[in-house]
Formats: sequence, structure tokens, C-alpha cells
Amino acid sequence: MKILGNNILILADKKEESSVIITDTDTSPTGYAVVVSVGKEVSEVNVGDKIFYNNKAGRFILVDEVEHLLITEFDVFIILGK
Repeated sequence: MKILGNNILILADKKEESSVIITDTDTSPTGYAVVVSVGKEVSEVNVGDKIFYNNKAGRFILVDEVEHLLITEFDVFIILGK
């Protein structure tokens, strides 16, 4: 699979622990995920990075029968690293 442009394929994980508090409410505009793949135009986000992103953006897609989210680099707020 090849991700095009500035798109990022992520696998959202609400239960992952981090040093940042994540709320479980639907009113939170921030989601937490692990980056699965990135397009060639993505400059700051790498595969394996843990990120906070705008959870109102993107499109859900199935990859190997697992639901992923396709967002753009502009939807990423924070990169926590690997």
C-alpha cells in the first residue's frame, strides 16, 4: 500500500497510556493514535510516532479488516515520538 501526498494512516487507540491526559468524552477535539504509514509529502510525522490529532477530521478505511483513519499532516497537533 502506498499513501499519497500529505496523508497519514493511523490506528487510533483510546486506551494507550502516555504522559498526557486523554479524556473519554466525545466533546474532546483530540484523538490519540499510532502512525502506520505516511505519504511522501509528510515532513514531520514518521511511522511509529504516537500523535494527538483532530478527531473530527479524516476518513475511516479498512486495512486487512482493521479499521484505520486517514488524516492529513495538518490534522496532527502533537508528536510524542516512538
